[in-house]
Amino acid sequence: MNDASLEVNTPSEELPVAVLLVEDTEEAAIRIREMLQASTSPLFQVTHVRTIQEALLRATQDPFGLVILDLALPDSHGLVTFTRMQKAVPRVPIVVLTDKDEDTDAESALDQGAQDYLVKSQVDDKSLARSLRKALRRQAATAVVSEGRRTPKVVALCASRAGMGKSLLTSNIATVVAQDLKKNPLVVDLEFGAPAIMLGVKPDHGLIDLLDTPPDQLEEKDFTRCIQMDTKNVSVLVGSPKMEYAKVSRLWNASLLGHLLQKLGETFDPILIDMPILYDEDHLAMLSLVDSILLVFTGLEILTLRETQGFLTAMTQSGVPKERIRLILNRFDQKATLSNKEIGRLFGEEPWATLPNDEKEALQNINAGQPVVLKGVSQPLARAYRDLVRRLFVDPDSPAEWTRIPIGLFGR
Repeated sequence: MNDASLEVNTPSEELPVAVLLVEDTEEAAIRIREMLQASTSPLFQVTHVRTIQEALLRATQDPFGLVILDLALPDSHGLVTFTRMQKAVPRVPIVVLTDKDEDTDAESALDQGAQDYLVKSQVDDKSLARSLRKALRRQAATAVVSEGRRTPKVVALCASRAGMGKSLLTSNIATVVAQDLKKNPLVVDLEFGAPAIMLGVKPDHGLIDLLDTPPDQLEEKDFTRCIQMDTKNVSVLVGSPKMEYAKVSRLWNASLLGHLLQKLGETFDPILIDMPILYDEDHLAMLSLVDSILLVFTGLEILTLRETQGFLTAMTQSGVPKERIRLILNRFDQKATLSNKEIGRLFGEEPWATLPNDEKEALQNINAGQPVVLKGVSQPLARAYRDLVRRLFVDPDSPAEWTRIPIGLFGR
């Protein structure tokens, strides 16, 4: 049976609940459809897909009231499957399917917000319908509480090419969060420690030390022993302290990142991930695990804009919700940069934040390991960084403020 929607027709006037069934086994999918067809209260309209990639894409296209999710799929396995789905539909109840009576991943999914989990061999039409009804009721009861958290916990900083300033932005965001908001940020650099250099940190260990251990066997202590803290209370975890290209690329997978976020999520807030420069399938899968994505670019040349547009398209086509992506126009120069409206016409939306062009301050930050934001609140680039942090973590609905400063302060 191909991917399709099956509407259950009954004489009732009740509107059906749209269900996304994510199950790769055809026999199991047919059996679950038949069980749902037997339900009369509520009615169910089922859309069936076989992979997490298909599920993430459908979740961005159609509104679903409930997800039934098998944790073992051809392109994703274990707890990370649930995490990716939950990030895509944070307000939709998820019921997990498993083949085992005692499944630690299914239990962990419950701890992280799944409404229930069912053993495939034991479920029948009554127990399935009962589980789904409870899931819908519980989700409705917690909806108001869930709406309360509007600021992101995990933020990925991305760019379509090197030199866009994302590592500089990462280090300054983390410093403002630690110094001004008194939070406990963690910077995760999946490469060779560029943010660490900009924070004045010289790491001795990195995630590369953990490659010999399967991700699902890693504990919090394994990750924390690779973390170092700078003098500004920013914790840093690098991919590798050495330029080991062949090895560090093995870190770029959703399974390792998913387990890292699971183990360290209670200790650090926020977690800022400086992403590698690529947008293949593994990279896009990692982005499905985060709450917010800052896509950093400059408006100085058409090639950069085209690459950024391509990256943005790749993310949305892979199932990353567009509302989770924030465009950051870096090195804004009134004389040389496209206007926000021109960029808006190109990308379909204007930049969420615009950062001034201050090459001198940026270079001093990089070479001295001292974030720009430590220069004081009056420095224009520092003001722009603080304004971005305020809007991202404190008051998401507030407008940008640095643009009220006369443009002459930024002209170069």
